[in-house]
Amino acid sequence: MLVIKNLELYMKKDLRLLLKDFNFSLISGDKVALIGEEGNGKSTLLKAIYDESLIEDYIEIKGEIFKQKEIIGYLPQKLKENILDIRVKDFLMENEDTFDYNLFYDLLRELNIEEELAYRENNIRECSGGEKIKIQLLNLMLKNPTVLLLDEPSNDLDMESIISLEKFIKNAKIPIIFVSHDEVLIENCANTIIHIEQLVRKSEPKYTISRQKYQQYLKIRDNQISATERIANKEREELDKKMDKYRKIYDKVERAQREVSRQDPNVGKNLKDKMHTVKSMGKRFEKEEENLTKRPDFEESISIKFNKENILPNGK
Repeated sequence: MLVIKNLELYMKKDLRLLLKDFNFSLISGDKVALIGEEGNGKSTLLKAIYDESLIEDYIEIKGEIFKQKEIIGYLPQKLKENILDIRVKDFLMENEDTFDYNLFYDLLRELNIEEELAYRENNIRECSGGEKIKIQLLNLMLKNPTVLLLDEPSNDLDMESIISLEKFIKNAKIPIIFVSHDEVLIENCANTIIHIEQLVRKSEPKYTISRQKYQQYLKIRDNQISATERIANKEREELDKKMDKYRKIYDKVERAQREVSRQDPNVGKNLKDKMHTVKSMGKRFEKEEENLTKRPDFEESISIKFNKENILPNGK
């Protein structure tokens, strides 16, 4: 079982916090979509789960990731150059002596891969985007993983390949965590959403875990934001009315104090007492303002196309 406890991810360059107090347990049957704007640390989280050494040059990691007995398969956004120059056949059949041909042919059917592709003598570099994804998935599944991590697997795929990928994710018997900006893929495949945001001008990380379908999550999120905004606006409006009334009383008492005759000490004392009461009222209103419902802070872009900000390079 994959369990993450109190995970924090800091960028070493500027100590910016990408993820704070992140807790999550991956359970059987989970198909988890990691969503959020570019640069919020989705790919970084996948790499932290798979192999911390992949990000240790630029990320400080705190917290615990328990993955004992898990065999984790990781599909990166881009293959390394040295792997691109390997023949397809050699990439898939690393050790022919122990190669499981029964599993191999089962996976060819499951992934809708032509046998010709699997035995191809060409280098991986010469394959199409869809073929590269299929080859990588086949390679991963031949190792009998217990968890799959897929980083934007639908990038640069044609429609046929996307349909095959969608079918694979939905039918997979093992848990999968995948990063995607493809709303259709997310809606059709994910049963859990992890939404990573950067609020307050990219200075405050926030994450939301929802064990619901994507569109349902969006609807609930929008309703919560709207409800909070209504409450915050109403509270602010009511307090503004109180403050307006308070300022008028304050100005009236202050003006009376300036105009009171020194020959009338009783009136002066009464006005002083009244000003004390008015100031106490003002302090109560200040306290009330501190406790107002805060207007919700959120990233507006959450759909298929996100704002591209060069906070983290793609794939990090």
